[in-house]
Amino acid sequence: MSKVLIIDNFLSDKDCNNLINLFKKSKIKKEFRDTLVVTIKNNKLQNKLNMMAQEFNGSETDWYQIVEWPKNSSQLLHVDDFYNHTTLSSVLYLNDDYKGGETFFKDGTIVKPKRGRILVFDGLKYYHGVKQVTKGTRYASPCWYKKI
Repeated sequence: MSKVLIIDNFLSDKDCNNLINLFKKSKIKKEFRDTLVVTIKNNKLQNKLNMMAQEFNGSETDWYQIVEWPKNSSQLLHVDDFYNHTTLSSVLYLNDDYKGGETFFKDGTIVKPKRGRILVFDGLKYYHGVKQVTKGTRYASPCWYKKI
């Protein structure tokens, strides 16, 4: 697989905790499949995501969320084609105190969640999914990007 980026310690433990707490305090949670989703606006996070995306392929954030993946939740292989202008996708892992929940790709690549780690790739090109969470709750912040 080409042009996939993994950055450890992209966010600090404190920043990860703040985003999880933001999710937990939100009164506007939407159900999506077997997860709960909160669409957020966080300037500190957005600035950091934009700096990374601009360096990666000249993109900027389009939208991002915090997703709670309870035990037994998963996602089948898919591409991020909700918008045809998506130029990049990322998954920011906010915790790692659960079992399962790995991001997997069609070619067999598996990325283990690690608190503060971000996984960056072309979500329109690479089929990817989430393995079943078998214990605990997974929190992640997916982001989709567009050209500047």
